[in-house]
Amino acid sequence: HAELSDFAAGTQGSVRVLAAPSILAEDLADDIGAFLQRHPQVSVSLDERVSPDIVKGVREGTADLGVLWDLSDRSGLASLPYRSDRLCLAAPRGHPLARRRRVSFADALDHVVVAVAPGGMMDRLLQREAARMGRQLVNRIQVSSMDAAARIVAAGLGPAILPREA
Repeated sequence: HAELSDFAAGTQGSVRVLAAPSILAEDLADDIGAFLQRHPQVSVSLDERVSPDIVKGVREGTADLGVLWDLSDRSGLASLPYRSDRLCLAAPRGHPLARRRRVSFADALDHVVVAVAPGGMMDRLLQREAARMGRQLVNRIQVSSMDAAARIVAAGLGPAILPREA
């Protein structure tokens, strides 16, 4: 009944999308909104998942497409770049790095940071890059989202490496 009523209302298609939380926190919602403005006859189902579950969902056909970090194993799937992130250091006022115009990743490694979504794709990327430099990220606080990290930084508890777009 629901499918027929959607058809009668003019819906001509549906797309099932799985997206990583960090991507939802950035531009994906705006991009989907712009798409729906141009294509009002299409309905979109959008669910938040971690990258390995997104790949699994697309492979198993429970999603039409996934938007995720590029560190995931996407073998056997077609993939295109969606957007690129530019990482930045969010630091509390008064922090030694806050006054600098540019901060290198090596500079950030000299300071204790706020970890965002430990074990997630961005955390794994940062840990991998630190290891390539023979270094290690030292996390003072671990939080599950970029919003929480921003609040922790604003409270003066330490800097966080975040996508600039977020």
